[in-house]
Amino acid sequence: MNNTAIKTKINPTFHKAYDMIYSYIDKNPDIKKAVVFGTALCVDEPMDLNEEMHIAIYLKNPTPAKIDTISRYINDNIADVWGCMIDDKKYDDCPILKQTISKGVIVYEKR
Repeated sequence: MNNTAIKTKINPTFHKAYDMIYSYIDKNPDIKKAVVFGTALCVDEPMDLNEEMHIAIYLKNPTPAKIDTISRYINDNIADVWGCMIDDKKYDDCPILKQTISKGVIVYEKR
């Protein structure tokens, strides 16, 4: 699925944030996959201005340093996005988060 087709599955409120995160992900060789999940997928519903687009980030060969660097970049530079690092220990301990992400849309995947 191309980038434009994917955007149709994301609420228009988050299109600018999606473009920014996609650009970052596409240029980062440590990221292998990204999944948008949660309320950002409610395409036809108005979003609260305080709402964030949730995105799960999967890394190639994760290390604590990579997790920290990527998380910090997303949080400091991309407004309206909450990044969840899948290779973080906190993710392994949260079955509800895993279930929610499984219902998301893959927005990026390196082959």
